[in-house]
Amino acid sequence: VIDSKDDHEALDFVENTMSLLLFVSIILTFIFYFGMPYIIQVLAPGFSGNKEAFDLAVDFGKIIFPYLIFISLVAHFTSVINVHGKFAAGAFAPAILNISFILSLFIFINLSKVKASKKQLDRPDRINRFGDKKPENDIKIIRGLDENK
Repeated sequence: VIDSKDDHEALDFVENTMSLLLFVSIILTFIFYFGMPYIIQVLAPGFSGNKEAFDLAVDFGKIIFPYLIFISLVAHFTSVINVHGKFAAGAFAPAILNISFILSLFIFINLSKVKASKKQLDRPDRINRFGDKKPENDIKIIRGLDENK
């Protein structure tokens, strides 16, 4: 790509590798998306005994796995610009990604207003962090759950 006699040849190489990368990552994403329950059983067999944790791991895996498509394309584009001696954009891209993750967490947490159910707070088998089973010793106000309002 660097010492190519023909820019058209270099462009064809980049397009072909990008097409192959995109095709393979999309196929893998579909396989892993629909096979996520089996993959979780192989990678985290301890979750098989706990249905709630297993279902949560499968759901999170299905949400997160398409990230592979985008991050592989970013790595490909970063390698292309690195070949041309431009390193700043490729080096700064992960920082932008992390900042967007943090900002999206703040935005979605404030929008969702997740509340704990009263039933979950008053479970008799629940032991609080102080080691006793008295729900009145727990912190009663949990993000928007205030009975005095």
